[in-house]
Amino acid sequence: MDLENKENQESGLSLMDIISIIKLNWIMITFFTLLLGVLTFAYVSRFVEDRYKSTSEILVQVPVSSERVDSNTLIN
Repeated sequence: MDLENKENQESGLSLMDIISIIKLNWIMITFFTLLLGVLTFAYVSRFVEDRYKSTSEILVQVPVSSERVDSNTLIN
């Protein structure tokens, strides 16, 4: 049984092997990730129509009085 486990372990990649492959190819991985992101953004912004749109409005009203306005009044 130990012989079968040893053979299975030798046929796969270890975590250190995967990390070393990523370290060697990090420029290529970064380039393709950025390229895919730019292409996706271009497709979405050009061809995909908006289904939902939201709008928001903020009303700020400053009291019209001669007394001094403190910051708590403006926040509330």
